Amino acid sequence: MKVRRIVSVLAAAGIIAAGIAGCSQSSGTSGSAAAGDTTGAGQASGDENTGGGTDYPTQAITLIIPYSAGGSTDIGARLLAAEAEKILGQPIVSTNQEGAGGWIGWSSALSAEADGYTLVHTNSPNLITGYLDPQQNRTQTVEDFDPIILYAMDSNAVAIRADETRFTTFEELVAYAKENEVFATSSGPAGDDDIAIKKLNQALGTKLTAVPTQSSSEALTSVLGGHIDVYVGNIGDTKVPTENGDLKPLAVLAEERTSIMPDLPTVEELTGSPVTASSSRGIAVKAGTDPEIVAKLEDAFAQAAQTDSFKQSMLDQGIEAIAIVGDDYMELLKQEEAELKELAPLLGW
Repeated sequence: MKVRRIVSVLAAAGIIAAGIAGCSQSSGTSGSAAAGDTTGAGQASGDENTGGGTDYPTQAITLIIPYSAGGSTDIGARLLAAEAEKILGQPIVSTNQEGAGGWIGWSSALSAEADGYTLVHTNSPNLITGYLDPQQNRTQTVEDFDPIILYAMDSNAVAIRADETRFTTFEELVAYAKENEVFATSSGPAGDDDIAIKKLNQALGTKLTAVPTQSSSEALTSVLGGHIDVYVGNIGDTKVPTENGDLKPLAVLAEERTSIMPDLPTVEELTGSPVTASSSRGIAVKAGTDPEIVAKLEDAFAQAAQTDSFKQSMLDQGIEAIAIVGDDYMELLKQEEAELKELAPLLGW
């Protein structure tokens, strides 16, 4: 029987309402195989592929990851693909096509055939803000995709260098940032980190200035090198540097404490202001793909996201795996779109 709802829409809606989402990006294009022969990548969107719902898949599948290699999005996507290809019986070849806040990869996916052989990783809020922003002049929307699965929600956190002395607690940071300009890492305009910074400034009266970086690793290096004052990023990118003793997390922008860092208080706990922000991650295909193929992909990725190996691998990255598929995922994207439209004045639109 088709797995269409593993996490309820109501529960997921609470997660979405708790934060707005995205991820680090960079410019350029690079590719690497998650599994199987990379020669399959060139065939993944060829004209000879007509889908064939019953027999699908009969060859390698391409997964476009619209962010740089090595970040939490890239790692999570490849982990999930490795599990899904076991179920589908064909290799899933992952290729990084980063740039334009993710829209290099998303545009590439929308240029491919709607045959199920080109999948694309979806990150919001970047996917949605990338067309809501009137300066981008984009006509594509979430309606141009058939969502397959939402497999992760990653809340934002605020962290500092472990040896920072100007402020050592979130309260001290807020007090300092009310009187001084403080530079904070950001994945780019209208990304989840940028939205988090703007929300903090609006709620707390701070003077945090977003500094775009090309990737989560560059953001970390900039903070550890003293070039940027504060690290604002996802829990999934904060966990390992914290365990290594490089970062000291101060607060999480979530409604409740995360099980990944249960000792890390929320911004609301510390200030009384319910400031939330997060990144959601999923998989989609181009709209118009054969419903039989979409159903097969939903089933395969739902099973993959629930394997013990994937869930543990994600926990090791600091992220809890979830599984919301098909129409339920689209419903959440549309809800997030409505919420982001309400944030237009804060984003300067």
